[in-house]
Amino acid sequence: MKGRTIIRWLFQSTLVGLYIYIVFLLQDCKAYHLGKSRPSASQFEKGSLPKHIGFILDGNARWARDRMLPVKVGHTKGAERAISTLRLCGNLDIPYVTMYIFSTENMQRNKEEIGHIMSIMSDTIASFREEAERENIRIRILGDLLNSGFPRDVCHSLRDLESDSTRWSGSDRDTSQLTVCLAINYGSRQDILSACKSIIQSTPESNISEDTLKQHLGTADLPDPDLIIRTGGERRLSNFLLWEAAYSELYFCNEMWPDFNEECFRRALDNYKQRERRFGTRKELSPA
Repeated sequence: MKGRTIIRWLFQSTLVGLYIYIVFLLQDCKAYHLGKSRPSASQFEKGSLPKHIGFILDGNARWARDRMLPVKVGHTKGAERAISTLRLCGNLDIPYVTMYIFSTENMQRNKEEIGHIMSIMSDTIASFREEAERENIRIRILGDLLNSGFPRDVCHSLRDLESDSTRWSGSDRDTSQLTVCLAINYGSRQDILSACKSIIQSTPESNISEDTLKQHLGTADLPDPDLIIRTGGERRLSNFLLWEAAYSELYFCNEMWPDFNEECFRRALDNYKQRERRFGTRKELSPA
């Protein structure tokens, strides 16, 4: 009886192991297939791609917890996904990308997690720097890096990357393939408030317009985002580009950020392509 029990257990264990192997093999084949068919702008209709995409990178910690992994592993995978997504945007000739990396509200998280995020951020800056120069990528930083709680070494690394990228990419859009805006310790309400304070000090009241406010925001010389993508299943902007997103198309998906692969990105772009952007106007019906 004991021998039969052992044999049954071994048989069941073998089946489970074989099933797990097949699942991982299929995932690897799918990843290989996606990697071999890199997207390019020519695969989409002319004018169908957004010129500026904003990403809300949500779900790193939940991704890790779902797998019973330390939260820092989720943030590491999230950083890797950010780099691979920027490469996809470059392949598609999308000229502007803004990534919501770290909000002002994130500073309220526990010190250990913030420490992990800052360490990963520092490592990612160092590893991405060479690629950014090689690919002629311009880096912009949005957010309050002068906050007393923000690490000085990370602040200096970010500012150095920003200023150096201006040198290697040139100051105008024609010489840079991709402009990447990193929203770090960023909050849109704070940005709008700072803009208002600056306007009060420098502009006569009679001359204040919507354009006046835009020119005092951190995104002053950038086009408004055409598309904002948020991962992680939440349906809100969470203080991201509130002024600039007035007419942005919003796309929410359930995938956690580390799982937002090329296939997920294609779905978001296909969804955007189907939208009719009217900017408050109405498409006139042709007379019968």
